Amino acid sequence: MNSRLPSIGLLLALVTAFLWALQPILLVKIMQSLDPFTVTFFRFAIAGFCLCCYLLVRGNVYEVKLIRSSVTIMQLLTAGSLLAANYGLCIVGLSLTTPEATNIIMQLSPMLLLLAGIWVFDEPFSQVQWVGTGVMFVGLTMFFENRIDGFVSLDENYTLGVLLVTASAVSWVGYAILQKKLLAQFSSHQTMAIFFLIGGLIFLPLADTSSLVTLDESGFLLVVVAGLITLIAYICFAQSLIETDASRVSAVIALTPLITLLAMQFVNIKGMDSEPITGSSIVGAMLVVCGSVMVSALDRGS
Repeated sequence: MNSRLPSIGLLLALVTAFLWALQPILLVKIMQSLDPFTVTFFRFAIAGFCLCCYLLVRGNVYEVKLIRSSVTIMQLLTAGSLLAANYGLCIVGLSLTTPEATNIIMQLSPMLLLLAGIWVFDEPFSQVQWVGTGVMFVGLTMFFENRIDGFVSLDENYTLGVLLVTASAVSWVGYAILQKKLLAQFSSHQTMAIFFLIGGLIFLPLADTSSLVTLDESGFLLVVVAGLITLIAYICFAQSLIETDASRVSAVIALTPLITLLAMQFVNIKGMDSEPITGSSIVGAMLVVCGSVMVSALDRGS
């Protein structure tokens, strides 16, 4: 009898999708008071501190202390650095684009990861997944149809932002590949605690930590919430994979850009740019989601 509870797993996946969908909107609001690198440092620091406290209570830190292999240490440092690059590139790209565009582009991650899996792990790639890849690219073209002039002229920060978010998606693939190898030695909680701490150390020299004292109570609370969302979303995502099939989780997570698109219609933050909503952009977003589901959620043998 299967002891996993699909309904709980799907609920946790849905919570993850909502948190990841709303997070870029929250980050844009925070970046009106703090620079991107400072925000990223506090996200890593808060999430890393909370997760390390959890590991200390559980007594799981001792296993990490026993690391002796230089190869393992290098893999941990590289994976942590790639995750830091993922966060840093994404938030800088977000500051130059929009929350909707950022989450749409990040849907490239599962596709790129599966393509990398063909090369790194010699994994198969089904015809359905190739079709899903094509559907995603068609969707991206339709979603950004109204921004094509800006891409061609290269005179807008928006173009640079799109490139940075794309680079963020690529760096996440490198991190995910190393994470997959490291999970053979450590739990996901242990690796993420290490990665959060590495990310915090990388962004510490770039962060203006003194600017935190200039925030009012609401601004300080938003920073804390951003750090907690980083941690809670990770916990919900990891637990959802335990409770139900990865294919179902991926299908729910793929809804993230649509949730962002919907949320932006109800959010009014001064100075926040948003994507022009047209029939083409809505269809494009839906195609990206469908393509993402086909690429990452469907069984490879189908």
